[in-house]
Amino acid sequence: MSYHPRQRISTSLQSHRFAIEEAITNAVDLSFQAAEAGTRSAAQEPDFIAYFFKDGLQRLEVALNSIVRQSNIRVTLSGIFCHQTPKVYPSVNGVQTPVACSLKVGRL
Repeated sequence: MSYHPRQRISTSLQSHRFAIEEAITNAVDLSFQAAEAGTRSAAQEPDFIAYFFKDGLQRLEVALNSIVRQSNIRVTLSGIFCHQTPKVYPSVNGVQTPVACSLKVGRL
């Protein structure tokens, strides 16, 4: 089932689309730079994702609230990062695959 936001929210998001895209890009870039600076060895994929959850989500929430404040909208972001465990085994057409992947959950 698809979600369709209220007209007021859709209009605000559309009118601020480019600022929102820039805020997302900046949050990702800055959290990835923090991962590169904050790890002892070369940063790997889990480091980049962990730093995004650690720093990027908060930075993005502040930026988004600044952008949509004039439309009387408030944004809250949170997330959960898991690496290696828990593992999930996806199923395709009801048949469980033999390959597991780590579960990564985020909520907007």
